[in-house]
Amino acid sequence: MMENPIIAAISMISQGAMYPVIVALVLMLLVTVVLVVTTVVEYFTERRLFKVSVPQLVRDLEESDCQGIPGTIAASDLVKRQKIALMQLFNVRDLPQEARWNVAKRAVYECGEHYRRREAVAEVLAKIAPMVGLMGTIIPLGPGLQALSTGQIGDLASALVVAFDTTVLGLLSAALCLLVARVRNRWNTDYANALDSLTGTLFDKLADLEEAGDLEYVAPSFELQSADGEEDAGEKAAGESEEDAHGKDE
Repeated sequence: MMENPIIAAISMISQGAMYPVIVALVLMLLVTVVLVVTTVVEYFTERRLFKVSVPQLVRDLEESDCQGIPGTIAASDLVKRQKIALMQLFNVRDLPQEARWNVAKRAVYECGEHYRRREAVAEVLAKIAPMVGLMGTIIPLGPGLQALSTGQIGDLASALVVAFDTTVLGLLSAALCLLVARVRNRWNTDYANALDSLTGTLFDKLADLEEAGDLEYVAPSFELQSADGEEDAGEKAAGESEEDAHGKDE
């Protein structure tokens, strides 16, 4: 009996997808391992040290002057990116308030996006990995059932082993990624709430310092060097002019 060409084409496509599915599962598992390892490392290097008391840090910022704010931020238990975000706002203290507010919003957004990226990768893998694992389960069953119809039990057993292995890989990757996504979601919420509060406090503090006239600003070093150079050149030229005048008088 001649096989239907459409069915034959579908069978060929599905069987040809088996190796890409296995490769995809292996890659997903590797990415999952990387996500788990980076999460554990981040816990011991940053999260475990994130014992900041936001009300206490708010009071410290309120009591600091312009020169003491960078030290207060550096001495806190904030994570590195939160300190960078606050310093970005502090470094533009010479700008108008509206511009400072835009910088503050941008800094908070960039800090949040950095942490949300890893959470998003884990969420995507938690949804895709079971689907790919299911494909790896179903694809070998076709040849396995054909082998059963011809009495080739060994081929059926091999097909079932592949089907079960791909299922386990897909579910394992999905479970770990789901756990990582939930943990990071809780961390990101804590980071965002703390940074929002501290950014608002620092913004108001800079506004109070500006109103009181205590908002000191140190110009970039290259501008100071340029101004000093011009002044030195002017003094040198003035000195040479005085020497020429004395020479002519003599």
